[in-house]
Amino acid sequence: VDDASKYTVGDSLMLNLPDQKITDTLPLKKKSTVLLARGSHVGEIGTVEDIEDSVVTVKTDDKTFRTKKEYAVVVGKTKPLITL
Repeated sequence: VDDASKYTVGDSLMLNLPDQKITDTLPLKKKSTVLLARGSHVGEIGTVEDIEDSVVTVKTDDKTFRTKKEYAVVVGKTKPLITL
């Protein structure tokens, strides 16, 4: 990492492989697209509506719910940038 002060806990980094150069930073903030990696909503993709301390409010196509911030992995700024 060239300058770690550019990044905060909760950010996702886009890497170019195989040289592992950082190409983009995806901050955890309102309107970010997240994938939920744990909890009762695991595997769901949604948009961050609000962040309060250790809780995020996420909106999916059919519902809005609150979950732990640590469960949310940023996968896009306004839409998913990661495909499998």
